[in-house]
Amino acid sequence: MARDFSKAFDFNLKFERRFTVHIGVVAIIFVGVIVGVHFFLPAHKELATFIAIAVGAASAIVSAFYIAQSVYANVESEQMTRTMSLTSEWNTASFFDSKKAVIGLIKPIAAKPREERLKIIQEEIKDNEILELNITNVLNYLEDLAVLVDKGFVDEETIRELFQTNVLRYYDVFEPWIADLRNRRGNRLYQGLENLCRKWNNSTS
Repeated sequence: MARDFSKAFDFNLKFERRFTVHIGVVAIIFVGVIVGVHFFLPAHKELATFIAIAVGAASAIVSAFYIAQSVYANVESEQMTRTMSLTSEWNTASFFDSKKAVIGLIKPIAAKPREERLKIIQEEIKDNEILELNITNVLNYLEDLAVLVDKGFVDEETIRELFQTNVLRYYDVFEPWIADLRNRRGNRLYQGLENLCRKWNNSTS
């Protein structure tokens, strides 16, 4: 995946360089033609003036198009950079213990009825602050991911391809616990994660 992103970036940069060079060459040629007409064919000065105005207008349009394309390419490049950074963070060694602990808890809980899940989670974390911290770390990460997707700061298609299974599964298992935290704290904890799950579930149903 990282190689594909790198190739895309390289292509964009090469395209921009070539486009810039081509526009510059064309502009120089037109300027040379107009100057030549103006000095060597004085009878056609009006034509030269008309051509200059037309070329100026065309250049403005082309410049505006190029600027828009450059801005769009930069936005896409930054978006992909954030996406790569986010996926890399998920796979870091420092995050391994949290994921391992949560996965170990999810497997037995997922097989239980929803109404039993809250009690099981509470029993598991009652005397295990490290486990609760690991759960919180994972859910906080997924919440950050959801917010970045919602704001368009990362590429949703890539994030969905890599994280959809985990996002939907983790939220489904811990939703009763999240709801309990919301009731006790009086807030909308992990609202971004909930919204992303609803969006992805609706688009696949």
